[in-house]
Amino acid sequence: MDNFWIEFHSIFCGNSSVVEHNLAKVGVASSNLVSRSIFFLLSTFFLIFKLSANETFVLKESYCIDSQKIYSHDLFKNIKQNFFVLKVPKNASCFKVPSLKIITPFKEHNITLIDNQKSIVLFDRECHIEFKKEQIIKNLKKRFLSLYPSMKIEKLTIKPVSGFGKDFKDVWIKDIFLSKSALRKNSGTFFVVYGFGRSYTKRVYFRFELKANLELFKAKNNMHNGKILTENDVIKQRVTFKKIPDSPITKEYFGIYETKSYIRKDKIITSNMLKKASILKRDDIIRAVIRDGALKLEFEAIALESGNIGDIIKIKKRGGKVFRAKVVSKKEVIVQ
Repeated sequence: MDNFWIEFHSIFCGNSSVVEHNLAKVGVASSNLVSRSIFFLLSTFFLIFKLSANETFVLKESYCIDSQKIYSHDLFKNIKQNFFVLKVPKNASCFKVPSLKIITPFKEHNITLIDNQKSIVLFDRECHIEFKKEQIIKNLKKRFLSLYPSMKIEKLTIKPVSGFGKDFKDVWIKDIFLSKSALRKNSGTFFVVYGFGRSYTKRVYFRFELKANLELFKAKNNMHNGKILTENDVIKQRVTFKKIPDSPITKEYFGIYETKSYIRKDKIITSNMLKKASILKRDDIIRAVIRDGALKLEFEAIALESGNIGDIIKIKKRGGKVFRAKVVSKKEVIVQ
C-alpha cells in the first residue's frame, strides 16, 4: 500500500515536466482513438452506400414473354438499366435456359441476381395467348375421375408443345383427344382441335402433369381361377398415382366378378384380371322350358356350360339329348 502512494506522488506531485509528459501521452492516445472511430464510421458508410447502389433481384422459375429478344426490362420492370440478356429460338414456344446464362449479363452490369432455383429458367412465349386453358383442364379432370372414381386430384397442369400461330384468336374447342394409355399415367401428351374463322381448324399438342392419389385394392392372399371376389379377399390402400396397366377395380366388383386366372398375393387387382361371375355353373341341375304357343313343356337338365342371364349355353336332358338354351335365371333356361 505504501508503494502505491509513493508511485502516485511521483506522478502527480513530483517533477512538473514528468506530469506534462504523461498528460501528453494521454492526449495522443485519445487522438488515435478518435481517428480510428472516424475511419470506422466512414468505412461503414461507404460499404452501405456501395451495397445499396448495387441492385438486387430474385430470379423466378419462369417468365411469360412475347418476343424473341429478351431484355432486362422483360424480367424486372423496375430495373434502372435496360440491356440485352438473351435470344429465344424462333420456333420455340417454351425455352429452357441454365440460370447461369441469365445471371452473367446482369453481373456485368453490377446487378446481383439471387437464384433460388439454382438450375433452369423457363421462358414461355405463348402464355399470353388465350387457348381455353381452364376449359381443357376441367375436361381432363372429368376424364380421369370417370375412370378412377376414388382419385383425389391435387394439381393438374398443361403446357403447349406446338405453336399456335399469329392468327390464333377468337378460337373455340372442337375436340380434345387423350388416349386410353395416357389416362393410365400421371404425365403424357394430348392434342386439342381448335376452330376459328369460318371453316378453319388447328391441332395443338399439349403435355399434362398430374399430381393425384387414388384407392387401390391388392390381393390379400393367392387366388385361383374362378374365385368370386369378395371384400375379404383384398386389402385397400391409397397410393400416389403414377402408372397403372389397366383400370383398378372398385368395391362394386365384389360378389359379382370372378378371377380369370391365378392372382398372387399383394398384386394390384385391375379390371382385366376379372370377368363377370356366372350365375349358372357347369354341371348345375336346372329346369329347362320349351314353349310352343300356348304349350309349355318343362324337364330337368344339366348345364354343360357356365353362363349369365341372356347367355346361350348347352344343356343336356337326363335322357341324353343336347339342347341350346337361353339363361333366364339361376335355375331356369328356355330352350331355343
